[in-house]
Amino acid sequence: APAPAPAPAPAPAPAPAPAPLITRLLSLLLAQLLLFAVGMPQKRSHEDRDPSRFLSAIAGEKAARVSLFVKPGAKKTQVMNSEELKEGGARSIDVQIAAPPRDGEANEAVVEFVAELCGLKRKDVQIIAGHKSRDKVCRVEFGDDTLNEETLKRKILINMLEFC
Repeated sequence: APAPAPAPAPAPAPAPAPAPLITRLLSLLLAQLLLFAVGMPQKRSHEDRDPSRFLSAIAGEKAARVSLFVKPGAKKTQVMNSEELKEGGARSIDVQIAAPPRDGEANEAVVEFVAELCGLKRKDVQIIAGHKSRDKVCRVEFGDDTLNEETLKRKILINMLEFC
């Protein structure tokens, strides 16, 4: 007599549904990977900053914006890209600041540096963007009618020699 056929193996139990939190995390991770793959902008480094000039007048005001890339905690305060600034290709003034990056000390030193660089009083300079970033933008008040974007740029280039 033929041997009895073995009983069919029981079907595997379906996998339990993943927990809603895990599903949500996986979908967020997948979305981030897709955004990265299609080239969404990521945090910019100082090499690929906005290509505008380091100094630009503020329309309708006696003021200008000065773009800086700041490296705090240096041995001495100095301009790092003086040649690029002289040639006119600089997007920002790259500066090392001797003050440490804590309790606003570096920001205070940046304001003092920009005021000295522009030949102005400290009260005429304020940081308007980048308080907690290395990329900073300062607002510089001209104050008098003889100062404009071009004369301010010349002052910066002349005074910069002191910080090279």
